[in-house]
Formats: sequence, structure tokens, C-alpha cells
Amino acid sequence: MILEAKFWAALTENQPIEYLKRLKENSALVFICPTLRVRPVFDEIVKRVKASQLNFTLNLETHSITFEDNKHLTVKTWNEIL
Repeated sequence: MILEAKFWAALTENQPIEYLKRLKENSALVFICPTLRVRPVFDEIVKRVKASQLNFTLNLETHSITFEDNKHLTVKTWNEIL
């Protein structure tokens, strides 16, 4: 599992694609951010995932993405984590 804390900074050039490459099967990449940032961060992640041509299933309601090999990416608020 990789946990990435985001406050107000933009995603880096390597996020999330390079992080996803590091994940093993049945693992997760979680971006944790303030409530106001969940949708903008998730939208940017979706844009980058689509450009990468990875196979994925998108869940807009939970702000999550499931990839091959049972890899998961989600964006959560600090309150949801705590």
C-alpha cells in the first residue's frame, strides 16, 4: 500500500502512474487530501490514468479506480481516514 498525503500541491509528474507501477497485486494507492480537494485531485488522476491506456474500472461515487491485478486507487479525505 502507498499512502500519499496531499494538501494544496498539485500532483507530481510521476503521480499516479509511476506509483501504480510499484504496487503489487492486491494492493492500494490512497491519496489523502482536504475535503475541497477530493474532486479536483480525483479528476486529474482520472485524466492521467486515461492517458496511460491502463485497463481500469472507475467508480465516481467513491472516488476510486480498480485496475488489473486487483490494484486499487482511491482519494479519501483526512476525516475519512481518521
